[in-house]
Amino acid sequence: MRYLVLCLFFSVPAYAENLLVGYFNLPPYAFDANGEPRGVAIEHNRRLFNSIGYRVTFKKLPFGRVLRELKSSKLDAALILGRTEEREYEYKYPQRHYFEEHNSLVVLQDSAIRVLKFPQDLDKLRIIYAKGGYLSASMRGLPLKQMVFGHNYVEQLLMMVAAKRVDAAYIPTGWSFRYSAAKLHLDDRINIIPTPDPPEKFYLAFRNDIDENLVASYDQANVRLISESVIAEYVRQEI
Repeated sequence: MRYLVLCLFFSVPAYAENLLVGYFNLPPYAFDANGEPRGVAIEHNRRLFNSIGYRVTFKKLPFGRVLRELKSSKLDAALILGRTEEREYEYKYPQRHYFEEHNSLVVLQDSAIRVLKFPQDLDKLRIIYAKGGYLSASMRGLPLKQMVFGHNYVEQLLMMVAAKRVDAAYIPTGWSFRYSAAKLHLDDRINIIPTPDPPEKFYLAFRNDIDENLVASYDQANVRLISESVIAEYVRQEI
């Protein structure tokens, strides 16, 4: 697999500190390859922090533990978090996101749902998503069921739909469904439907008591390093 090569046009200072950054398995953005953290979000943030003088240790955890350990300051930061009013009280967000994604549902190919124009169309469907996960505006008023998953929760969502245990599964990063469906050889059995929401912005979020100067440096480097359009093109190539 090809990994994103990000060219930096500025010098790399001496390392000042090590940061512990949590992530959950969300391919192609963050995942393990032969025991090593890989993916476009991993590579982007590793290079970004190195450019401002920080070494990064990435720690893989189930999604729920990433949120809990960031809230309790056991982690310095966490990858790939959507921004909500509640989370803004619990974590410290930089001003700039580093990629955008489409909120999506996955259903079987023979589902009556082909295009989602009105969320009310889903009222009678059994829809699941990861407990504590981000919900788009169109999904928040629906009776979705939260479920606790382990490390490979995207694959688990797909397999539950494929086994007809539920009617649909929701995730705010639709390309993760595409990537994992191809890996599981399910891409000819499922249909991925964007929700009627604008693209969602995703961030690296910091613990609430992090130094403001670090957040400001992160923002400046993020602007220099890469645009979300480059990330989107990388993801499409990987699919």
